[in-house]
Amino acid sequence: MCTKSLKLSIAREFVKFKSDIKNEFELAAQVCLIADIWGAKRRSFMGVTAHWLTMLSDGTITRMSAAIAVLRFPGTFYFYYYYYLLILLLAFYLS
Repeated sequence: MCTKSLKLSIAREFVKFKSDIKNEFELAAQVCLIADIWGAKRRSFMGVTAHWLTMLSDGTITRMSAAIAVLRFPGTFYFYYYYYLLILLLAFYLS
């Protein structure tokens, strides 16, 4: 597979993932977001996972999880950067 085909394949899979997650979020009564910030070699990152409960067709309830983002966290760990990135992420998945 050439680089161009790989990029297109990744883009298609991401659009499908976003659509699937958006549908799951709409069906869930509540979604819990967990964010973690860490640094390595003078770079900072933020990872975000989503957790929710869903009812299966047989009536059982199961916990679902998805890693929805790993972002480069600019600068120092100031609250407003953290808040801004979370707002952007929510707008991205809820739009």
